[in-house]
Amino acid sequence: MELAAVARVVTLWVMNTTLHTWFLTFAGLVASLVGALATFGPEVLLAEVKHAEVSGSAVVMARTAGVLLLCIGGLTLAVRRHPPSPSLEAVMGFGLAVQLALLPIDPAAYRAGVFRELGSFLPNTLLHLVLALGFGASAWAVRRARRGSALHTATPMHP
Repeated sequence: MELAAVARVVTLWVMNTTLHTWFLTFAGLVASLVGALATFGPEVLLAEVKHAEVSGSAVVMARTAGVLLLCIGGLTLAVRRHPPSPSLEAVMGFGLAVQLALLPIDPAAYRAGVFRELGSFLPNTLLHLVLALGFGASAWAVRRARRGSALHTATPMHP
C-alpha cells in the first residue's frame, strides 16, 4: 500500500470515527480533573500525588496551573465534536505544543531531587507522551481532512 493510501486511511479513521471524539473527551477530562485538584486541593496534589514539598509558593503555582488546566480542559471538551476547521487544527496543534513543553518538566524535577519517587513523575510523563501522540495525530488528520484528502463530509463527526 502506498504512503498516500495509508495517509487517507488514517485520516478517515481518526476523523470519521468516534476515536477523535473519545480522545478529546479523555484529554479534556484529564485536564479538567487535574486542574480541579490543583486549583481546589493543591496541597493534596503536591504532597500526596507528587510527593513534593508543600510551600506557599508551590501552592500558588499549583493553583495557577490548575486554573490554566481547567481552561484547556474546557476548551478541549467544547471542540471535541467540531468538524475539521482551521480553529480545530489550531487547538490540536497547541495541544501538541503544550504536551511537548510539559514532557521534560517532571523528569527534570526528579533528577533535581524535587520529586523523590518514580511515581511522582513517571505516570504523568507517560500521559504527556500519549497525549502528545494523540494531539499530533489529530492535528495531522484535521489538516488532511480540511485539504480534502478525506471524505469527511460523507460521515460527519456531528451526531
